[in-house]
Amino acid sequence: MTTVIVLDGYPTTFDRIIDALRAPRLTHDVVVVDSVDVMCTRLRGALGAVGLVPIEVSPTDLSRLAAAPGSRSRLGGVIVVAGFESAGVVAQAISAGARGVLLLDSPPEEVMIGVRAVAAGHPFVPPSILATLATALCRLACAHSKSTAEYALTDRELDVLSLLAQGHPNKQIAQKLFISAATVHSHVLSILRKLGVRNRTQAVVFAQQHGLLCQGQSALGALAPQPTGGPVG
Repeated sequence: MTTVIVLDGYPTTFDRIIDALRAPRLTHDVVVVDSVDVMCTRLRGALGAVGLVPIEVSPTDLSRLAAAPGSRSRLGGVIVVAGFESAGVVAQAISAGARGVLLLDSPPEEVMIGVRAVAAGHPFVPPSILATLATALCRLACAHSKSTAEYALTDRELDVLSLLAQGHPNKQIAQKLFISAATVHSHVLSILRKLGVRNRTQAVVFAQQHGLLCQGQSALGALAPQPTGGPVG
C-alpha cells in the first residue's frame, strides 16, 4: 500500500485528486495534513511515501519536504500540484527537489501513474507539458550558456549527461558508450557532485539551463561505430 500525504491549507485544493486516489480497488492510504512540519515527519516515517504539495509552497519549504525521506531513501518523494501548465513551474519545482509534477485537472489515470512512479523513486512530468518544458529549457540554455570547463566535466561525463537527458537508464547508457554499468554509475555520481545537485532530474535541468548539453550531444553524434562485445571498465 502506498501512503499519499496531502498538504492542505493553501488556496490550491486537491479534492479531485484525493477522490481519484481513494477510488475503490486502489491501495492508497491517503492522509491529509495541515503543516509542512507534520508532512516532513510523515515522509520520514513511511518508506516510499508520496507527498502532494500545492504550488504555493515556498522553495525553502519544498526543499525541506524533498529532503525529508533522507539521502539513503531512493523511494517516494514530493509531487508538486499546479493549476496550469508552466515550464517555469516544473523547472522551479524540480530544482527545489520535487520528484514529480501533476496538474489539478490531470485525469485519474495520470494521477495513478505519477504517484506510482514517484513511489518507486522515478521522476514524473505530465506528457502534456514536456514539449513546453523542452522549449523553455532550450531558451534558458541560450540565455545562460556557460563553458563546460567551468564545471570541470569530462567529455565522457558530457556523453553520460546527454544520454541521461534522453531518459536512458544506466544499463542502456553503458551499452551505447561501450562501458560497464558500474562505470556509468561512477560518472553519474561525479556529475552530481560537480554540478552540486542531488539527483539525475536536477542534473538534466541544470545542464539545460546552463547550456551544458550541446557539447555532449555533439560528441555523441561524432562517436564512431564500435565492435559489439561485452562492456569494458
